[in-house]
Amino acid sequence: MNSFLESRYLKLSTFFLLGSFAAFLLATNTLFSQSITNESFDQWRKNDPTIISKLLNEMPKGGELHSHLSGAIHFDDLYKIALKYDYQVYIDKDTIGFVLPLDRSIKEERRTKFQQRCKENAENCFEAKNLNDEQRDKLKSALIIDKNDLQSTERHSYKSFNTVFDALDDLTDNADLIPELIQLAMIDASTHNLSYIELKMSPYGRSNFKRENVKIETLLENISSAIEEQNKAFEQSNRKKVITKIIAQINRTDPLRPGGATDFEPIKCTQDCYLKKNKNYLHSRLRQAYYLASLSPYNDLLVGIDFVGLPENEISTKPNLNYLLGSLRAEFGNVNITMHAGESNRPGWYDHVAEAVNMGALRIGHGVNLVQDMETWDLICRRGTPIEINLTSNVLLGVVNKLENHPFPLLFNKSSCAISKTEKGKPTNDPVTLNTDNAGIFQTNMSNEFCLAALYFDLSWEDIKQLARNSLKYSFATPTTRRNLVENWDKEISIFEQTWQPMTDNTNCKYPSLN
Repeated sequence: MNSFLESRYLKLSTFFLLGSFAAFLLATNTLFSQSITNESFDQWRKNDPTIISKLLNEMPKGGELHSHLSGAIHFDDLYKIALKYDYQVYIDKDTIGFVLPLDRSIKEERRTKFQQRCKENAENCFEAKNLNDEQRDKLKSALIIDKNDLQSTERHSYKSFNTVFDALDDLTDNADLIPELIQLAMIDASTHNLSYIELKMSPYGRSNFKRENVKIETLLENISSAIEEQNKAFEQSNRKKVITKIIAQINRTDPLRPGGATDFEPIKCTQDCYLKKNKNYLHSRLRQAYYLASLSPYNDLLVGIDFVGLPENEISTKPNLNYLLGSLRAEFGNVNITMHAGESNRPGWYDHVAEAVNMGALRIGHGVNLVQDMETWDLICRRGTPIEINLTSNVLLGVVNKLENHPFPLLFNKSSCAISKTEKGKPTNDPVTLNTDNAGIFQTNMSNEFCLAALYFDLSWEDIKQLARNSLKYSFATPTTRRNLVENWDKEISIFEQTWQPMTDNTNCKYPSLN
């Protein structure tokens, strides 16, 4: 065979070999991959829920809008931080908690509760690095909520819940550690394929390791740097960024609590406004939070306010909270407001959602007992007010007696509101988002919350996608950021549902059992 024919033969042979290999790959891909549709999703859910668990773990889930930083970090990460910074742990028969390392220069009146306990009962204070297995297990048990912590009534459950935050305070309230905690929350979000998170925290009145007051702008600057640093680390490891925003927490029953030290002129305050019992409205946390989310240089980082805490008998304060918000709107303009409301199964509490909406809440945190108030339910529907659903949290705090009885499917697909939005009798999915509330304390994550919703409420694949899209669409980010987030997610989910390969996994959803 002459050289020309030999060369031509080799080229043709290579061409056919490559073509055959490509055909093989195409056939293999067709054999093992399957587009995710409502039909395939339904079959996997019925025949092998572990496929659903794996799918929802790997899918792009959008964002999370209801996460408290102080309860978001899982125990293993908290313990690593305690070891890293030489924390102690106070352990006696009834009380357990982290102890901020005691600087001898700290005046007695500035010590934390656990520092004072260690000072008075040194035999009950242990170096975190020296804890034995039994002590470490006791610490972990004190920092999580599970079925063993549930009480006979909802009120008692919340009391137990608050003791967890007392045990965490010396670590999670430390201004020197908050940027690092935010990075851990970002890593957890990235692990579960989120691209956006809003973290609820109080940026005012914070102190550092030496119990010195840290200015609000100093803390926010450190948070901004930590977010930028973590996203650079994601890029270097070929992981997508997690856009991270802060929601300023305000206790609705004490909104005029003294604020924090700051040089921002409209809310300027020295450390005295924190140390003294000063009820001056100009220096209150409410006014500081409102300014930070409106006209401050950090309003792109701190994007809204959340009113937290149980309102007990009434949501209003004296002076009236609605009046205070009206004054702030007149001075600084509008801000994004979300409110905890309807987080109860107690009779008579349903009207708190109505009050929250009337005060200008753009989102409702929980809203579990909204179904008791059809008038407000219809108002929520007509306004399109998003509801931040927290499945595991509501079960473990006794707000619902078991997951199957959660009103989530009614809130997400409430046909009673259909007449307000579209033709009579046609159900409509409403702006509901899934969240963890306190992922670390409740030992859950966003993948698990999606899994619970899918398996226990028979959601379709389109339902799942809408929940993910809602978490971006109803965020408090700027309109441009929201639009970019949704557009990017639409592209990601389109690729994902066309290329994902169904495989079983050895894990299932973690059910928040009360039994």
